[in-house]
Amino acid sequence: SKQESCLLLAVLLLAGSAASRPAVSIPRARTLPSRQLPRFFPRRSRRAGALQQIRRRSAAAGGAGQPARVEQAGRTAEGQLEADGAMYMDGLSLYDKLVACNDSTIAGAISTSLETYKQAFRLYGPRGVIVSFNGGKDAVVIMHLARAALAKYCHDNGLPQQRLRVIYFLSKHEFPEVKEFVESQVSLYNLELQTYETDFVSGLTACIASEG
Repeated sequence: SKQESCLLLAVLLLAGSAASRPAVSIPRARTLPSRQLPRFFPRRSRRAGALQQIRRRSAAAGGAGQPARVEQAGRTAEGQLEADGAMYMDGLSLYDKLVACNDSTIAGAISTSLETYKQAFRLYGPRGVIVSFNGGKDAVVIMHLARAALAKYCHDNGLPQQRLRVIYFLSKHEFPEVKEFVESQVSLYNLELQTYETDFVSGLTACIASEG
């Protein structure tokens, strides 16, 4: 399909850029036991289980050191929790599908990308990683890799699920269709969006300053 072709092209582009760097030994990602594998679109019972798991982890954390949750516009707290649970399960499902890829042209690039995100979340935490998302094909691939890696990181470390943080630099010359696509993906995948109505460099500088 067109979507799969774009995904393959973007991963190949990432693989090409990685090929110029010295090779490193990356341990193969461990797949989830079959009993833990959710459907790509989780059934209601599995979504309910995810919500209970998130509630237990949030209660165990006691709120200590946890950032205030930013809710999507128009969602109640319970609705936001349900959306978090659904995307948590969807992210784990996507992760398993990615590591199960046996296509030699992209499997190495996928493994390297997931390992890079794993180390980023380990070093900086889920709140310290922000993905640039401009709606392009490369950005779409990177966003899906990041949300899969984030779900796996939270799962493996017993953390309450976090929404993936993305940043969008909105130019005054942006096509309205691109802006609408970005907004649709933010809603569909329950992303936490920061928008800067400026150029990339100025927006990135402002983002770094706001994050301290």
